[in-house]
Amino acid sequence: MRMGRSRSAAMRRSRSRSRAFQKSSPSRSRSEWSATGCGRGSGGSPRAAPFNSIVQLERERGIPRNPFINPGAIAVTDVILSGHQPREALGEILSFLRFVADDQDIHIDKAVAASEQRTGFRNIALANYMKSFGVLENPVEHTLGVYFHHCAIAMSCRQLAMAGRFLAHGGRNPSTGLSVVPPGRARRINVVMLTCGHYDGSREFAYREVCRARVASVVAF
Repeated sequence: MRMGRSRSAAMRRSRSRSRAFQKSSPSRSRSEWSATGCGRGSGGSPRAAPFNSIVQLERERGIPRNPFINPGAIAVTDVILSGHQPREALGEILSFLRFVADDQDIHIDKAVAASEQRTGFRNIALANYMKSFGVLENPVEHTLGVYFHHCAIAMSCRQLAMAGRFLAHGGRNPSTGLSVVPPGRARRINVVMLTCGHYDGSREFAYREVCRARVASVVAF
């Protein structure tokens, strides 16, 4: 895929934000992934340890705290993979992102994916540890193959913003009016993003934004 120099310079690879799409992306139909991705394999609680901590996994018997930390994203990837070949699952992820962003140029950076596979030793350990607790259903190498490639999806800031619009519009694509996820699921994804999506800064961010919202509501009143 050829891209202009100015556009390639603007590319950003954002794992924590792309994991929101793991929570919402549909697989077999455009509204189905969200039902599977939110229900099994990971919770929705803020973490109390580093995002790639195996100690926390051990303490909680292989269940990740939320989908934004590495083990949570691996667990959700495993849900997406179920019933598919790895290539099919990746195709569904890309198809969904291109659909919600209305941009066919979104692609996987193969160099980044290869680097992830070469150096992802801790993620390999996390996946095998979850497999030992029965959290992962698919072969570990298949789940990690999809995960490493999903982490290598290349998007510009504009593409990322366009892809996430439905979360700011009650689960609907504002351009078409079509439902991407039900309103209740969009709210749930937003809450988990607010409380868990900024790693170590999540609590401070949530506190600051909630205080700001309360002040605004008092002023408006």
